[in-house]
Amino acid sequence: MRSRFSAVPGLAIVACLLIGSSVRAQSTGTIYQITFNGSVVKKQDVSTNHWVVAKDTFTTARLTNLARGRTPDSAVPANEVLALVVFFDSDASNPTGAITVYDTTGQSNLAVVVNLQSMFGVVDSLKGKGYINLVGTIPAVGLLSGGWFAVTGSSTAANPTTAPRFTSFKGNAVQGEIAGNDGTKDFDILVTKGNLNLVRTLGTIIPPP
Repeated sequence: MRSRFSAVPGLAIVACLLIGSSVRAQSTGTIYQITFNGSVVKKQDVSTNHWVVAKDTFTTARLTNLARGRTPDSAVPANEVLALVVFFDSDASNPTGAITVYDTTGQSNLAVVVNLQSMFGVVDSLKGKGYINLVGTIPAVGLLSGGWFAVTGSSTAANPTTAPRFTSFKGNAVQGEIAGNDGTKDFDILVTKGNLNLVRTLGTIIPPP
C-alpha cells in the first residue's frame, strides 16, 4: 500500500512511503537519520565444487547505493541518507515503519530498504529508557533482490506514553541476509554482527486531515 503523508507546518516534508497495510490513517510519524555498519560473510568460489567463506563489511554507503541501483562503492550523493521512519497511533500504540533512503533536499523517501514488520520494545514509562527490537524484510529495489534484517538496541524516548519520539538509539545486535547484484554478479550475504545508530531527527510527518 502506498501512503502519502504531508508535513507539519514549517517542516515542508512530503513522504511517499511504501509500507505495509498496518499503517493506519490516524498514524503520526518521525523520520530519523541512521547509520549502519556490519560484518558479513559470503560464499566465494575457488574452483568447481569448491568454495570458501569470505568475510567483508557492509556500510551505510553500500546499502544506500544498492537500494538506489548503483554499484556498492559508488559515491553517494550528499543529499541521500539512510533513514528510519516510525509511526505510532494517536494513543502511542501499534508502532510500524520502514528503513528508507531519504532525500534531504527534496524531503522525500527515495527507496524503501526494509519494510519493518515487527517493532517491539520494553521501555521505562517514566524515564523513557529501554530496549527496542526491529525486524523486517528487504524488498526487491534497485540492485537489491530481497532478504531480511533485524536489530536490537538500547533507546531513549521523549514522551514514551503519549507521543513517543526517539532521542537516541544504539543497535549493537544486527543480523540479516541481503541478496542482490553488485553490478557484475549476484550476491547473497549473511550479516553476522553490526551497529545501527540514530544520528538526528529529520522531521515529523502527520496524515492529511
